Amino acid sequence: MKNVILAMVVLSPLVASAQDMPLHTIIHPSAKWETWGATFPADDQKASFQVSSVGKLMLNEKEVSPTVENVAAISTWHRGGTLAVAFKNSKYVWAYRITKTGVDAGDTYVTLRVRPMEIDAMVTAMCIDATDRLYVACKSGIQIFDPTGRLCGVVTLPDNLPVSGIRITQSKDGVYLYAQGTSTVFRLPLLGK
Repeated sequence: MKNVILAMVVLSPLVASAQDMPLHTIIHPSAKWETWGATFPADDQKASFQVSSVGKLMLNEKEVSPTVENVAAISTWHRGGTLAVAFKNSKYVWAYRITKTGVDAGDTYVTLRVRPMEIDAMVTAMCIDATDRLYVACKSGIQIFDPTGRLCGVVTLPDNLPVSGIRITQSKDGVYLYAQGTSTVFRLPLLGK
């Protein structure tokens, strides 16, 4: 019994700090979107997983087994061990354990915020930051979730433009969230590393 109490005392602050990530700890309250240009900054990483033109999940350009269809957006996280998958006509992001041949059966990870009576979040893109926070671009803006799946907050582009793609990039200037609007890429400075 003493070991259990000691473990609870030692682990409680770690769990509490991991689950409490309000938006102001990610983005400074005075931070503003800046116009970046027409395209995202260069990225030399080649993704192993892709979404085909018909919405099927692919691994190294081959359909994964078991088949995962109707995919809107994907992102790997947890050091490459988990694949986050958002489906078309859904308000959920699922988590799949990555295997050598594809993915294992998944389960719901987060419920995206949608307006009452809506069932489709209309996800267009996802990405993960260095601390495993999940960023999901959808109809309502960019929803940000902590590693436990709790909503940290939602950010929108100037004039509530729709977002078609997102990426997080670290440069000598800092860490930025890039978002593709209708015809322009915007960037927002993030706190931390």
